[in-house]
Amino acid sequence: MSWYERSLAVIKKQRLKNPELSTPELKKFCSQHYPFAERTGCAYKAWLKAMRETFGRTHPEPETNQQSLELENVNENKTVWIGQCPKCGPVRIESPVKPERCNAYLKQQRGVIRCREILTDVRSTRGEK
Repeated sequence: MSWYERSLAVIKKQRLKNPELSTPELKKFCSQHYPFAERTGCAYKAWLKAMRETFGRTHPEPETNQQSLELENVNENKTVWIGQCPKCGPVRIESPVKPERCNAYLKQQRGVIRCREILTDVRSTRGEK
């Protein structure tokens, strides 16, 4: 009998012994009465798999493709602008609207600061003005 099969058997046995417990209570009870020595290694991984298959996931699933598509759609609204800064020279800025000031970072002796000079000759890479 594998660790996984033993884990399923223990969970089933605890379910039969405690029919009055609701599913969340039974899951907590099973977790508190872990049957193997340490919570490490193959036995613990098999236990977690059996718990997941019996009771389902506690935490939400990772981000789906639909959610990442929605994030891409947000970025589609941004336009890439190229502007001329008196301090920095040509700068590239992603923004949905035409930028007025430079937002490049400048290294100085005191650390890094953001340039806020007024841009001249701002053009969109999409041909917008």
